[in-house]
Amino acid sequence: MRIIFKKNFLLKILSLILLVVVFLLLGFSLFAENFNLIKTIIFFSILIILIVDFLNLFIFISEDRDKKEENIFDLQRKLLDSLTEGLVAYDDSFKIIFVNRAFSNLVGLSSEHLIGLTVVQAMIRNEKYRKLANIFFPFLEGEEIKIVSKEPEIIEVKFRFPEERYFLISYIDLVKEAKFKLRLVFDRTQDVLDNRRRTEFFQFLSHSILTPLNEIKWLLESFNTKNFDAENKEVYDSALDILKNSIIFFEMIISSLKMESEQLTLNLDKIDINQVIINVVDILKEQIRLKNLKVTIEVNEQIKTLPADPSLSLLTFYSLIENAVIYNKEGGSIKIGVEKMSSQPYVSITIEDTGIGMSEEELSSLFQKYYRGSRAIDKKPKGFGIGLYMAKNIIKLHGGDIKIQSQLDKGTKITILWPTKINV
Repeated sequence: MRIIFKKNFLLKILSLILLVVVFLLLGFSLFAENFNLIKTIIFFSILIILIVDFLNLFIFISEDRDKKEENIFDLQRKLLDSLTEGLVAYDDSFKIIFVNRAFSNLVGLSSEHLIGLTVVQAMIRNEKYRKLANIFFPFLEGEEIKIVSKEPEIIEVKFRFPEERYFLISYIDLVKEAKFKLRLVFDRTQDVLDNRRRTEFFQFLSHSILTPLNEIKWLLESFNTKNFDAENKEVYDSALDILKNSIIFFEMIISSLKMESEQLTLNLDKIDINQVIINVVDILKEQIRLKNLKVTIEVNEQIKTLPADPSLSLLTFYSLIENAVIYNKEGGSIKIGVEKMSSQPYVSITIEDTGIGMSEEELSSLFQKYYRGSRAIDKKPKGFGIGLYMAKNIIKLHGGDIKIQSQLDKGTKITILWPTKINV
């Protein structure tokens, strides 16, 4: 009984420690960049706490337990059976001690058949036990194996059973003194298939919308407009401007959808930052003309090119410069400067306007998705309010940073730190 008491005590201490870890992780997740990893670890930690209490009764409880303990045991077993994630407990020799209903369904074997069964690698050659053996020995037939976390140990793995399946598997040495282990299995197959369909949808959008729009733009740009009269030249320029803005608009939507699905990736190349800014100003030239704005561009001669995704960097500077145009005053100005930072591997890109400015409260919410300040709404801007949200995330994706200073009725200054070297 002393041994039983000691193991019960150790399990309770472990449960308390895990509970503290969960609260720490929840606090840390509020500031973490990789929120999905934190959520995964929190998810497994909460499950482990529940499992610890359950196994405290399941394995080490004495024969003369009272009715109250039996009721707690039945309740916790039902809770574990209600989980959609597979759970299997086993000893050092891979002899199965406990499985929940989800694990039984996952491997296609009943709990009565599984409990007491010792899993060995040779079972992979037996069709009846192949799923079970693969979950226990994923490195034998698993593909695309990725380590998600080392503590607790969590891996992503792809199997062919023979159908394609994707799993998240966690390994836990729960009580080393008892040589007892847990394995949690989360079936991610539907998530992966949904993600694949989203990718196909993005490709469809690009092919069905952006490709023809770009082809029309290239066709218009190939026209020889020297013989156009003033009226036709004006119509031609307007049509080309509308087309360029439409392309930017659809690219913004597609990139935003990719970002939400965590599929936004960099296709790095060298960009001529001066030319990118000139191209953006050219796209916005009609809006600039209507507000009678003066735009000046000063790029340090030492800065020839910067590493960047050409498409995403164009979206970024379009969003930032467009805001400087939309929220500027009639007859105001926009100054765009690019300077090399002597002590750091970055360039400083500033966009300064003489617009309506923002309050401290508005600045604190500026990069939230769909956010617009009350004074900004009065300007009746087009779009969905995702421009600054997108810009910040794209800059962060490149390894840079963005800061904004603003004063009401005096204007806004945006400062971007863009790295001169990017490791991906």
